[in-house]
Amino acid sequence: MKLLYYTWNENSQRDMAESLVRLGYNVICCNMPFSNYEEDREFCFVLEKLFEEQECDGFISFDFFPLIAKCAEQLQKVYISWVYDTPHLTLFSPSVQSQYVKLFIFDKNQYKEMLNRKQTGLYHMPLAVNIERLVGQLGNLEEKIQYNNEISFVGSLYENNPYRQIQYLPDYLRGYMEGIILAQQKVYGYNFVQEIMDEKISLELEKYVKMNLDDSYQVPVSKLYANMLNAEVTARDRETLLEIAADEGQVTLYSGSQYAGTRIMQQGIVDYENGMPKVFRSSKINLNITLRSITSGIPLRALDIMGAGGFLMSNYQPELAEYFIDGQDIVLFDSPEDMRWKVNYYLQHDEERQQIAQNGFEKVKKEFSYDIQLKKMLQLALDDGGQMV
Repeated sequence: MKLLYYTWNENSQRDMAESLVRLGYNVICCNMPFSNYEEDREFCFVLEKLFEEQECDGFISFDFFPLIAKCAEQLQKVYISWVYDTPHLTLFSPSVQSQYVKLFIFDKNQYKEMLNRKQTGLYHMPLAVNIERLVGQLGNLEEKIQYNNEISFVGSLYENNPYRQIQYLPDYLRGYMEGIILAQQKVYGYNFVQEIMDEKISLELEKYVKMNLDDSYQVPVSKLYANMLNAEVTARDRETLLEIAADEGQVTLYSGSQYAGTRIMQQGIVDYENGMPKVFRSSKINLNITLRSITSGIPLRALDIMGAGGFLMSNYQPELAEYFIDGQDIVLFDSPEDMRWKVNYYLQHDEERQQIAQNGFEKVKKEFSYDIQLKKMLQLALDDGGQMV
């Protein structure tokens, strides 16, 4: 069985391809640009020709590409899409409703929302890690760990998000936005920004902040503004929590973002495949501060940390609490002060921290490897009528 894997230089490209090969699939990787998500005849012509010449049985990709859905419809072949971004605006494309499209959504709330637009071929599927690659790079956890960092955070600070680019808002509207942001910052595990961003307030915002979107996508403008505010909440979360963590120990930031403070050590961007796992394994505490638009799902970064054998401390996230045991596999915090206490505690309790890291690694190895998740996905796609055999 042969799959055409459309890649777009995503971090997980190698991991997906290696796992598919281990599972016995022949994989043809294809990476080529397109001019428009919905219409590009040249792209479709080349992709369909490659598919037929290579005698492929189906398409697969991370995230959803309407052009590939149209190719799958034309060829009457299955297209498996594993969505790991949220929001993912191409999910509002009409092509998502094709019977040949099998969507796997990592965020359970996003999955539930999608049920209104796609009744069949839709599944919830958490993300995965390439355990084989990570163990091959880092060795087993039984080996003594040489710690280079006390507290690490890998990721963007979202300091240039669209909210900070707004040049003018009337005082009443700015105050309303600030109220939403400050209120959401105080709540972990439940996102109410979308609920508050109703049509009335969105129409007011449109007078001052324009959102550009393909007319073929029926995306509520309130969702776009909610996403803007979620990015700003995330920026403030990360700035605030890193400063608090720095009160308790040395914090190292691996990011392309420029941090204005002086107490945090900045190391720049770290390579996903080679550098990032070493950071996770050699840090006493790895912080995960989730992008607020991920309202329930397990961020890939959290799985990456555990898959590398690192100790994960994260904000409360519903699916992290569902799949992992707090205080046994991971450590969750539900407020800045809760994080402060736990950072201080786990920096002083090495054996307990190392045991939690070991437990998290074992659970990810058992339940969240690419081989396990892809095997489930492909079986579900076939059982749902995917024409791959």
